[in-house]
Amino acid sequence: MSNFSTLSEMLLARRSSDHRVHFIDGDDDHRSITFAELVEGALACLKSFQERGFSAG
Repeated sequence: MSNFSTLSEMLLARRSSDHRVHFIDGDDDHRSITFAELVEGALACLKSFQERGFSAG
């Protein structure tokens, strides 16, 4: 079992795995994405924020 300090560390380390995140909204609405898709989306958001001048803090 691996220990990670942050969720980001875990997702980056396991993005090539077949693990998925499942989103459930009510009884009939659900979908899932891979860790890789989650990381790609998060990095796209980060890029957008950085281009708009946002920074850590």
